[in-house]
Amino acid sequence: MKFAKLILVVLLWIASGESQAACDSGVDAANQATISLGASIIYTGNCADDNDVLIITGDVSSYGACSLMSTVGAVDVLVSLDGTTYSTAALSLRDEGATDTNPVLVSVALRVYLLPVYYRKIKIIQNGATDATAHLFCKRY
Repeated sequence: MKFAKLILVVLLWIASGESQAACDSGVDAANQATISLGASIIYTGNCADDNDVLIITGDVSSYGACSLMSTVGAVDVLVSLDGTTYSTAALSLRDEGATDTNPVLVSVALRVYLLPVYYRKIKIIQNGATDATAHLFCKRY
């Protein structure tokens, strides 16, 4: 059963990077795929315009941490403590591949960022005019 879920995850992950339907800069993520694997969950989304919403999570307050990677383009991370109202400034991210500990506000493609989860919901938005594809992996500890 775990092997079947893994295959499904890989297929949805690949497919998510190939679709480019219009995204909504409002409250939903039109191109989002969500895969729940019990103790972990994966969100994937892609868009083409600045400030488009790539991913909006469900309630992630029961997860210990999330890893974020944009495979194309740059993204910002906004968070919500109440599940409705999101921060107006991007969250500082810790680059797991950096040699220093300086946080960044905008992701760089193909880098992995760690987000401790102290939030109810997470919103990933595109930063800039370059198409963006992002993957958010959250795990319970």
